[in-house]
Amino acid sequence: MPHGDRIVLAHGGGGRKTSELLRSLILPLLGERAVPALNDAEPLPSHPELYVTTDAYTVKPAFFPGGDAGRLAVIGTANDLAVAGARPLWLAMSLIIEEGVPVADLEKLLRSAGAALAETDLTLLAGDTKTVEKGAGDGVYITTTGIGRRIAPSPLSIKEIRTGDELVISGPPGRHGAAVLAARLGMRTDGLSSDLAPLFPLIQAAVDASIPLRCARDLT
Repeated sequence: MPHGDRIVLAHGGGGRKTSELLRSLILPLLGERAVPALNDAEPLPSHPELYVTTDAYTVKPAFFPGGDAGRLAVIGTANDLAVAGARPLWLAMSLIIEEGVPVADLEKLLRSAGAALAETDLTLLAGDTKTVEKGAGDGVYITTTGIGRRIAPSPLSIKEIRTGDELVISGPPGRHGAAVLAARLGMRTDGLSSDLAPLFPLIQAAVDASIPLRCARDLT
């Protein structure tokens, strides 16, 4: 099978191996009730104006120049809704905390997540907290599920891209990943920091200006 007989880190990286794993193993085993569109967010079948997305955040280190896991978990999910053309509205959050994590670190992550909720105008509706024994995790894992309401005139999807469309990049690609990698390796960043920020204002401005958006992506 394309995914091999062992899971590797690349299977969770969001690239070609992730796509292979989804299409050759995960979706077929989940059956016909699994929606195969694989966009950042999808409309609810019964309420197509409402979009839902979910994501798990295992970033290492949890603190990096320009952000941390708490901020990333909130803004990352808000951005997945935004690039689908939806205004982020509601959030659910799940925490998996490894035994031995300093309470001070958890406080920092939660304060950062709270600030990001206010920044994105999201309301936290539900959550769950679990702990695992030391060595069974790697600090704090955060999963967030978001719901938003579409503001774009039509759905934004990679399937809507056409020959001749213009590609607009709002910032240096790879900056967030480079900042996280530098922090992981203990490298000097010399001013390099993550550009993690809410994208909805940018999408809203484009919609208000009647710019015919077809597709958008959040590179973080």
